[in-house]
Amino acid sequence: LSQLVATIEMYLSHMNLVNTSTALHRLAKLWTSDSDLQANAAAEATAKALMVQARSVLARASASGTAPSSQALANITWAMATLLVIDEDLLKAIAASAQSQVQSFKPFELSTILWSFAKLHLQDEMLCTCARPLFGAAAAYIPGTVEEFTFRCLVATIWGFAAFRFADDGVFRCTANQMVSMVHTANCGELANTAWAYGSVGIRHDRLFQELARRGNMRMHEFKQQELSGILWGFAANGFFHTAFFTNALASLQRMDLTPQQLANTLSAITSKKARSAPTMLQAVMALLPQAARQCVSFSMTELAAAALAAAKVARSIDTGKKKGQGKGQELPADFAGNFCSAIMHQALNRLKELSEQMLVNVAASFLLANAPGAVVILAAVGREALDRLQALENPVLLNLIRVFSVELGSLQPPALLEGACQGMFRALFAEAARRMDSLKPKEMTALAELCTQPLGLTSSPEEMTAGDLRSCCFALATTGGAAQMPLSLLDKLIEEEDAILFWVPDPIENPRQPGPQVREARAMATAMWKTPGMVNPTV
Repeated sequence: LSQLVATIEMYLSHMNLVNTSTALHRLAKLWTSDSDLQANAAAEATAKALMVQARSVLARASASGTAPSSQALANITWAMATLLVIDEDLLKAIAASAQSQVQSFKPFELSTILWSFAKLHLQDEMLCTCARPLFGAAAAYIPGTVEEFTFRCLVATIWGFAAFRFADDGVFRCTANQMVSMVHTANCGELANTAWAYGSVGIRHDRLFQELARRGNMRMHEFKQQELSGILWGFAANGFFHTAFFTNALASLQRMDLTPQQLANTLSAITSKKARSAPTMLQAVMALLPQAARQCVSFSMTELAAAALAAAKVARSIDTGKKKGQGKGQELPADFAGNFCSAIMHQALNRLKELSEQMLVNVAASFLLANAPGAVVILAAVGREALDRLQALENPVLLNLIRVFSVELGSLQPPALLEGACQGMFRALFAEAARRMDSLKPKEMTALAELCTQPLGLTSSPEEMTAGDLRSCCFALATTGGAAQMPLSLLDKLIEEEDAILFWVPDPIENPRQPGPQVREARAMATAMWKTPGMVNPTV
């Protein structure tokens, strides 16, 4: 690395765009594998100098009307994404040039530059808004050339679109059709990244998923923890279930040491509606929940909420099955979900501010459905947090909170003070619903009318209520209303994917090769995006 830095510094002022891109690419490959702190400090300064030179050369090319090398543009962007040493002006210039000449990119170059901008987008969304037109141009170009892409390039491309949150249906459909006949060439990382990409944008392609599951089943022993938990999540996010793959994957995961994110991915996936009918699901949940409880201090709050929701789904499913006479073979400790929620309650109470509004709903609903000790404490805390955000809540979240605070709490024997706090939140929510009546959609107004009917003892059909009638009902509940005393079944809709999907999208399965801790220390850079190791790393 030191020799490379010295050579670059010697010739830097004479380098053209191809030279600078090649030097940056080589520097990035060596830097991430070198543990010499002094050499890495020098390499960072050299990388920045190369980017300044590249920006100058690119500006001259633009002024003269000369199209820059597509490979050079891809190389430079890949180097910035790999090193996380970024020149914002250079990044904008590359995005503009790449968009204008997207048709000159070879498949490998295009997939690399898209992957690189997506990787940078995960680090800083605002930084990469300049690349949105490039993704639009690529979305128009790719369907006509998709047959020229290798499977590896296709994976990098859809990973890029998914991580950039550019869910172009045409790109994902044509890519899936092309991938079906090529899945046999995929390694486990590529299988997992494909499932993650389609799951994160909510685009389902059954033929492709069947092939991913079939190929994955054949290579089950080769999967790493992150790949296996991620592919399960991707399938579940799109409502896809493959019995053989699911059974074998659960058996493998129970033999692995899983990180918090992997546990959250897996628990969310294996408790999806279709998966809950699998006979191996309960055994897996019972094996994974104790792992999650032991690691709860290391979970992000979103991951804790996802795990609690998974436990509540299973508990509710078993309870409902027993009431229907379908509980045979569903033997679990009666309080397994409640015990898990109790184990994470301290973490949840201290970190509610980290949650999105819908995840606040999830946490409260999970504790109630699990019949957890302290559920009313969580409910009151969620109420206080939601009250601080009340005017910013989206209408669907507001309605879901009304559902949560309408549930009968008597069986939980709440202290009078906490019960009063929950009733106060119940009234505040209806006051807010009355205030924003004119912004509610017809479906939302019908749902709100249904929530007003029981506590007010109304006999009229919710569909017959006018906006004025509904506003009056909300005002009545806001001023004099107590708890609605509704059954827990009111919350069943909140825990099913058809209505809730999965309220989070986990980090991409794999990121580029991660530098060692000494290198990160020397660079002193933010590393929040390095949560998951080792994305298939395109090299140009």
